Amino acid sequence: MDGGHPHTGDIGFLDGDGYLHIVDRLKDLLVTGGQHIYPRAVEAVITQHPQIADAAAVGEPDPVRRQAIRAFVVPQPGPTLSEAELRAFLAPRLSRFEQPQRIEFRTALPISTISKILKRALIPERPGNDDRDVNRSSGH
Repeated sequence: MDGGHPHTGDIGFLDGDGYLHIVDRLKDLLVTGGQHIYPRAVEAVITQHPQIADAAAVGEPDPVRRQAIRAFVVPQPGPTLSEAELRAFLAPRLSRFEQPQRIEFRTALPISTISKILKRALIPERPGNDDRDVNRSSGH
């Protein structure tokens, strides 16, 4: 505790009525081109597309931007969605800095026993994190 405030690792804000809103986790915050990006915000926009069932956004090393955003998406069953179609959908909804530099389509995302996406299994800079063979459907 510092100054009477617990350090939870959460990022949030108090609204005008004094309610606390949790936005994301500090350890998940991405810094790209000097801008702070909340992965949860990027994921929320991606999953607004009617053909997307689930999404995860992670940072990967980038020599110019510090981090680049990489999105992993699980399409809904049915017609195939192209990367170009998804990028066209995202363009007016995300700022230039929030746009994923890479988009990877998957049939499922790795999840925990409580159905939480295991982003650490998706982070590309960690060796041995190619978990595509052990992915299970996220059920979202």
